[in-house]
Amino acid sequence: MDRKFNNWFTKNTKNKGNYVSENNDFRQQLWNSLKCDELKKRNFETLSYSPNSLQMAFEKYNSCQNSESISYNPNEKIDFNLNIRPRLSTSSLRLENPSSSLFSTLEFEKGKSSVQFGIGLEAEFVLNFVKNKWSILVEPTYQTSRSEQRAEDVTFVTGGSIDQVLENHSIENFVGLRHYFFKTKNLKFFANVAYVFVIGLNSNINFYRADGSVLNDLQVDSGNNFSLGVGAKLADKLSVEARYQTERELLRNQPAWKSKFQSYLIVFGYSLF
Repeated sequence: MDRKFNNWFTKNTKNKGNYVSENNDFRQQLWNSLKCDELKKRNFETLSYSPNSLQMAFEKYNSCQNSESISYNPNEKIDFNLNIRPRLSTSSLRLENPSSSLFSTLEFEKGKSSVQFGIGLEAEFVLNFVKNKWSILVEPTYQTSRSEQRAEDVTFVTGGSIDQVLENHSIENFVGLRHYFFKTKNLKFFANVAYVFVIGLNSNINFYRADGSVLNDLQVDSGNNFSLGVGAKLADKLSVEARYQTERELLRNQPAWKSKFQSYLIVFGYSLF
């Protein structure tokens, strides 16, 4: 509802005979002020002084003026959207162990990371009292990733090379905020930030000799991190988002090791309701 009209009112008044009469001057006031092609005089002749009836008149006027309507109804605080969110990801890993004479001297090639699949379910709580531009996100996601790196010319290991392989499976729980901007009728862009709580699922980092035998194996105990994303949503149904997840520690249970794991994702979305 346009703010400049929010003080108009109608009253039931008593005349000298103590009869109650109704003041409907607000209809003429609205007709004089709300001039647009979508509103005709007949629309005001039977207009009742009720929230729903007045809201429809103001919304028609704002639509005619290409102006956004703002609802001040205190009973409508939050909208809820449930979105299914499949995703593709790629990741990188860096490991160090200064205390080991073997692993502290290894230099791995740039890692290979195949494209991996994940899927999430996003609950979005839209805050209507800030023009529907902010929302709270809760998104549990199953994510899997694999990356490989090789160190060549390792003279003190049979076969002369070591392969480092990460198999990472986890439930990543995103809790964050989204902001919509550049909104049109059918298209809107957004940016979001989230804190990611990670639950590991039988993940490990293995080191293999050239013949495939295991040189060392480490159980993954992942830390948490942050996620940053930008994207677009079409017709409130389909969405796509580019997302970057900051570095996180994978070996909290291995104090001698230092690890840096980060990932990049393309996240698709479909709104169930």
